[in-house]
Amino acid sequence: SDQACIGTPSTGKTEWAAMAPARWAAPPAAATITSRPRSSAVAANSLAVIYVGPTLDAWAARIDSSAHVAVLDLLPAERVLDYPSDSERVIDPHFWLDPIVVRDMLPAIVEELTKIDPVSAPLFEENLADFTSELNALHQEIEALLDAARGMKVVQHHPSMNYFLARYGLLASGAIESSPGHEPSPREMERLAQTMRREGVQVN
Repeated sequence: SDQACIGTPSTGKTEWAAMAPARWAAPPAAATITSRPRSSAVAANSLAVIYVGPTLDAWAARIDSSAHVAVLDLLPAERVLDYPSDSERVIDPHFWLDPIVVRDMLPAIVEELTKIDPVSAPLFEENLADFTSELNALHQEIEALLDAARGMKVVQHHPSMNYFLARYGLLASGAIESSPGHEPSPREMERLAQTMRREGVQVN
């Protein structure tokens, strides 16, 4: 069927769209994507465009479609993490790295999908139950693996793992890149090295 949702689900799970089959305008877990003619062509025959949010997928918000769903807008307020900022609030959009946050968002996602395609509501509910079970199992597995590492200080490649770190008790001491593709200067690397030494970050 051409009546499918499209989007950029970083989990790679078709349950995010909860439609079968789903057509993705961009491949799962794609890092940097720009709008392409193929995206518009797929959207023309789709019920909705589903994307993370304007801070990551601004191109998707511009695709012509009868409906758009920014999944970041469905994140419960108490689950939202912010980037450190001295000025305006900047929401960290990488929510999918916390299985519990994703699990808690599923009912709202299903509600939005049901508005778009009421006929598929039974499929959405079935996928909701299955995906919830998978996420609970994944959380328990990660928790067991990282239990001994709680309280450990880590350095991120760029600050995208904050939801994961917060969930499993790891502490961020810094990041190599302040943003994706921003190559650190020698001075920035020296400051990071000083922070790591001061805070006792282990290098394995």
